[in-house]
Amino acid sequence: MNIIKKRFTIIILFFLFISVASIILNNPIRQTDESTLFGEVLKMYNGYSIYREINVLVTPLFFYIGLLFFKIFTANYLVFRIYGILIWCLLILSIYLLLKKIKIKNTYICIALMINILFLRDIITVGANYNILAITFCIFGMNHQISSKLKERNFYIIQGIFTFLIFAIKQTIGIYYFLGFVISDIIVNKKIEVKKYLLLIMTVLLLSFIGMTILFAQHSLYAFWDYTVLGMIEFQQNLTVETYIIGLVIINIIIAGVKIYKNKEDNILKILFIYSLIMLLIAYPIICDFHSRIAMIFSILCFTYCISQDKYIKFKYLEIAIICVIVSYLMFLTIDNFITWINNPGYCKQDRYFGAVNDDRIDERIRIITEYINGSPKKVVLISPEATLYNARLDINNGILDLPLKGNTGLNGKEKIIRAIENLGDVRIMITNYTYYQEYPEIHNYIMNHYNKVDTVIGIFEVYEKK
Repeated sequence: MNIIKKRFTIIILFFLFISVASIILNNPIRQTDESTLFGEVLKMYNGYSIYREINVLVTPLFFYIGLLFFKIFTANYLVFRIYGILIWCLLILSIYLLLKKIKIKNTYICIALMINILFLRDIITVGANYNILAITFCIFGMNHQISSKLKERNFYIIQGIFTFLIFAIKQTIGIYYFLGFVISDIIVNKKIEVKKYLLLIMTVLLLSFIGMTILFAQHSLYAFWDYTVLGMIEFQQNLTVETYIIGLVIINIIIAGVKIYKNKEDNILKILFIYSLIMLLIAYPIICDFHSRIAMIFSILCFTYCISQDKYIKFKYLEIAIICVIVSYLMFLTIDNFITWINNPGYCKQDRYFGAVNDDRIDERIRIITEYINGSPKKVVLISPEATLYNARLDINNGILDLPLKGNTGLNGKEKIIRAIENLGDVRIMITNYTYYQEYPEIHNYIMNHYNKVDTVIGIFEVYEKK
């Protein structure tokens, strides 16, 4: 019976991998974080230096892994989406291994994994994303923390490696993981291991020094500091709030809090609860639907453990019924996604967007804008968060002007963008007739005050020349 249950769980796991692949592959091409990140990795593939010539807000490991994929295979959207599929499959695997380690029964694991897929369905469409990769390593690190009974020097060195890897993917999540580990370790062990925490910190610093040396050799160290540290100051200006996150947080705190009060010796619950609280900071400062949902992954893990430990909750045959319903829905969704993806005309193999689902409206817009840029008597510089969507096809890099958002341009970003515009010379500048909430409205005002409008393209983009 145990063998049958184990094989059933593996089949469900493999099925979820396929479901994730279908969701990512059948996502139409449009301006999203996915297209922006694809464009930034593509610039690195074309020889531009990260930070010095590409304004990236986070630490670089995600981008270097993406660059490796492009160099091994080729630089197009299909390869980037395969990279995204692998990241999401690793996330599912990390959750599975953690739930298995804390002795959650197989049917609960299957239900928890499928609920995660349903909860994150709209988020999975982002594909390759540094937040998801960082969270995956966080869960692998938590698994190591829970499974290690003898916490000798090697334990803290390995935790230092996990902390560094997470920090190297996204600096803020690395800090949150470090805080979660130290606080949970102190509470569980009921003592402060100063020397061992210093060993962890020294491991992180040593590996960081190696990374800094590489950036210094690439003449990108100051730009790295500017974007990833100083730029975070301006990034706080993007604060927004998704109110439903507050309700979910309160529910998690009440349930886990009651459980801990009843069983003060449950160290696993303490560890999961502490991470679930601290990792909510992932949503800050842009507490949007995307950031809120990925921050809630840790709360879902904690909630799953709480439910599985409740002796009064008995699903019996209902567990199988729930699995059958969710599997049926996901199977329908998966088959529909693959049929749509296979039958979509897509893009030719020579196009950077090969492998992406064709959206006629967006495809027509990309075609018109790229043809306009290529056919203009003067160089055209598109200054917009959408720029990467068009410049990727043309293999163009305009530096910070490709992503002129608050926080993405380092400290005093507005002044940097204006200086970059002033240094463009005799060119045509193209902007949208609207602004994103993360843009500086002053940039559009500066262009309209210092340049003459000479053209409008597809009713959305306005073209200006210097007065």
